[in-house]
Amino acid sequence: MEERMHSIHSECALGVSAALVLTLCAAPQAAFASESADSLDASLGALSASADESQAPFSDVSDGEWYAQIVDRAYTLGLLTGYEGTDLFGPSDGMTRGQMVVVLKRLFDNADFSGAPYWGSHADELRLDFPSGNETGFTDVSDGEYYTAAINWAMHYHIVSGYDGTDKFGPNDPLTREQCAKMIASWLGFYGYDPSASYPDWDRSDEVFLAYSDAGDISLWARNAVLAARQNGCMTGVPSDGGLPQFYPKRSLERCEAAKIAVVLHETMHGQI
Repeated sequence: MEERMHSIHSECALGVSAALVLTLCAAPQAAFASESADSLDASLGALSASADESQAPFSDVSDGEWYAQIVDRAYTLGLLTGYEGTDLFGPSDGMTRGQMVVVLKRLFDNADFSGAPYWGSHADELRLDFPSGNETGFTDVSDGEYYTAAINWAMHYHIVSGYDGTDKFGPNDPLTREQCAKMIASWLGFYGYDPSASYPDWDRSDEVFLAYSDAGDISLWARNAVLAARQNGCMTGVPSDGGLPQFYPKRSLERCEAAKIAVVLHETMHGQI
């Protein structure tokens, strides 16, 4: 289903809630090829871990994996945590839609909007308080869940809109990679980096087919967003031998990939890439 994106609203908000803990236990997925750290330029020297050893306290994040430093950075920034009460991160587990909205909300909580293209001069319009009671109208978003305030925020600022033609958000549904690209593009549009990504009528299909070998599998509504996520470096696809990378639009986003996205967006906000 389409995660529809809207144009930038004249009023937006920065939530400043307490840290929301990702407690949903996503079931482990079968192994898939994942995004790599290739798009993270050496300028990400802000990564707190050394090149050889991760500092995050996760027993299932091996030092030699491409995502070890990224998970460490995301953990240090408070953007992603492990499973509550365990020492596990679940790098290959799938992200849910509710979990990803929480991550994006944490990015906003930590953002410095003084240098944002739009918000630098409109900071007084930011709404700071979002309750734990459901304000969205979605019938499947319960009061008091770990994701409720974040979804209230995301709806208020048009970061998400739920499943098209329904009153459902699907907070516990797996988040597909193309749905995640929509959320990223909405975030970039909100912050002011790529407002054009918010206009789905601008058909950039030709560019998508030049970027990914499986472009035909990417939904039309997601193609602009996929390009925005690629240009920003958040989602660059899975390399293939000698050919174009693959995007795998219908596959669930893995938690290690979500960590990469969170780090890239954070460094984008703070001018480090």
